[in-house]
Amino acid sequence: MGRSLATALTRDRLKQYIRGSQVNCNSSLLRSVELGDEPLPPDQAALLAIDLHRNFISRLPRTLPFPRLTTLDLSCNEFVEFPVLHIPTLRSLSLAHNRLSGYGPLTGLPQLTHLDLRSNKIHTLDVAALAPVAATLEWLSLSSNGITAVLLASSSSSGPATVFPRLQTVSLFGHNLSAEVLGQLLAGDRVPRLRVLVAGLPLGGGGPSTTSECHRLDPAAAAAVPAWVPPSVRWLDWTFIPPPEDRG
Repeated sequence: MGRSLATALTRDRLKQYIRGSQVNCNSSLLRSVELGDEPLPPDQAALLAIDLHRNFISRLPRTLPFPRLTTLDLSCNEFVEFPVLHIPTLRSLSLAHNRLSGYGPLTGLPQLTHLDLRSNKIHTLDVAALAPVAATLEWLSLSSNGITAVLLASSSSSGPATVFPRLQTVSLFGHNLSAEVLGQLLAGDRVPRLRVLVAGLPLGGGGPSTTSECHRLDPAAAAAVPAWVPPSVRWLDWTFIPPPEDRG
């Protein structure tokens, strides 16, 4: 069967999608991933990234036969439920532009640094659900989900608040969250290294003059910045995240 007619990513078809160190299956009309549990040949087992965006996939096996996998792109598919994954080496996961109503469990992703959940149907930001990756997470986007509620801790937990010691970028664009809620969510002791914040709120005197520019905060003008913005933040906007090479 030709690539344009494929419906499943199988071992027999895997080779035709390999490009360098990654599997490139974007826009391939795939509906499932069926690679099995047996070890792959060494050259295939060494692959680092899988690009499955723009397909019709709604489920994924718990494990994938790539022991060095670091990047998995599942954006623009048909996921309604967050896939339960056990990929200890994974660092970057995108499930943007699906139909998820929640996220987790994340316990099988102990090295995750980048989590992209933009443009789903996640109406509650559950901080406790992010706890399994809190120690490693550096980049998080929950923009354009219609979030209306924030859970700062599990109702059954009386322990300390979840802390994100490495989190540097948070995007919450497209939500009508109050300054009070954002202040609780982004308390300085919770996100001590936060540098880039896409907030989703008009910022008044300290913010960008248009929705197309990113505002680099001047420490000398700290008084003009809303009180709920963590003091560590250096880039502030409500539309986009600046490229890493442009950040100070």
